[in-house]
Amino acid sequence: MAPSSERYVPNTLSYNYDANSIDCIKRQLESALLTALSVIPQHQPESNRIARPRLYTGAVGHSVLYLRLYLQAASGAIDLPPAVASALPRLVKDTLEPCLTYPVGAIARAASDDPEQRRTAVSFGKVGALDTPVGPALIELTRQLVLGHQADDDEDLWETALRVLKGGYDACGEMNLEEFEAGDMVEILYGTCGYLYALLGLRAVLDGGMGEDRAKDASLTRLTSDAGMGALVDNVIRSGASGAMYFQSVLKYGMKGPPLMWRSLHEKYYLGGIHGIAGILLVLLQCPPSIITVSSHLYSHILPTIDWLLTLQKPGNTPSSITPGRQPSYRYCQFCHGAPGTALMLLALRDRVPEAMDERDQMGRWRADKLREALDCIWREGIVRKGIGLCHGIAGNAMPFLLQAVWDLKKGNVSSESLGKALALLSLSATLPPMPPSASCPSDVPPPSLFRTPDNPYSLFEGLAGAACVWADALALLQDLEERNAEVGGRMIGFPMVGGLRVRWPL
Repeated sequence: MAPSSERYVPNTLSYNYDANSIDCIKRQLESALLTALSVIPQHQPESNRIARPRLYTGAVGHSVLYLRLYLQAASGAIDLPPAVASALPRLVKDTLEPCLTYPVGAIARAASDDPEQRRTAVSFGKVGALDTPVGPALIELTRQLVLGHQADDDEDLWETALRVLKGGYDACGEMNLEEFEAGDMVEILYGTCGYLYALLGLRAVLDGGMGEDRAKDASLTRLTSDAGMGALVDNVIRSGASGAMYFQSVLKYGMKGPPLMWRSLHEKYYLGGIHGIAGILLVLLQCPPSIITVSSHLYSHILPTIDWLLTLQKPGNTPSSITPGRQPSYRYCQFCHGAPGTALMLLALRDRVPEAMDERDQMGRWRADKLREALDCIWREGIVRKGIGLCHGIAGNAMPFLLQAVWDLKKGNVSSESLGKALALLSLSATLPPMPPSASCPSDVPPPSLFRTPDNPYSLFEGLAGAACVWADALALLQDLEERNAEVGGRMIGFPMVGGLRVRWPL
């Protein structure tokens, strides 16, 4: 195991807060958000990223930030200057359009009616919204649904995006027998659950009554119906059950595996948020109750798999993967690998099935303790040197605290420790590269020189665009507190492209 100094900075941040400190942090995050909006548009797609657009680290992912901010500004959750807010719809379109209209790129191939051509861009195990043409197509459909007359109703872009979405659905069902039996490639980043998130988000938009004319599109309503999404969920569960039997067959004698197990990249059994079990279960738990029913999936498969995963925690952290015959590694504490993914999964479980974490029950109390241990681990080891980002950075590690704070505040705990921890981490993140150096930092804040500049410093999952999404969610929560909003947290959107508060938008 690498020494802590190589992976994270020991946490000396204060999480105590009062009205003055909240006002100070609010002003800091508002300023950081405006800085991000002035810097990010200067880093638009180069030609190779138009040819292979990726929300995860590509510049096309900036569109997720712009659309989230448009929605939150329109709801009054965040305060943006009128000129900035009014520019957001055009920024979304200008970011998406080059890759959607590029004649020989991945999106053109993904939209092809020829299955062989489509499979060169979107195929089983290469269908997640974060890393394939499904992502930009999803954001274009969302843009036209939520922006109304400001979306220009571009029929060609709509049809291209819808063909990509339909091609992705077909690809989710194209696993071969070996892939099915081993439970391969249903993860968030590349696999079926990354695609399922897209449908959940579109379903939420349609259920909210937005884009009335577009919502009547038969293809879209069919994909987002209970039957359409239920078939994908059933495939994920059945392949996980088959994968669990395969996993059990290679375990050492005497060890008992979970009822669901999936295999990911390099035939590894990842356990975290982006590639592994925690992320897959997080998406499944956010499906409508009509799809994840008590009788078919929840208590028979999902909950026992969560319990198995929790037995691996030590101390509060989750190993990045498990390999039969080898000791697990607990070196990472970030969304993609480690406690943050587990914490988000447990937060989603408590939201979907509160009785599963009812502390009056022995098992409920045990699961609630496991959530507390995961949050303690994130606070202890979550100031990761990889910097600002969502996937393996400090903004992503703040998100479980922000969602726990919503729960605390709804329960009347106005002195939420988790709110203080979220704000402390986000205040730190607003000082890190590629943000410009701050004139002064409090003495307990580690200097930016201790942290890496991300490989893709302005991107959604590694860089500034993703951090700005979390800053905006924190501002939305603080606005709810200031207004004494009965629906506290109701204008937050959640972890970008992952959720956590149920899937409210496909963003």
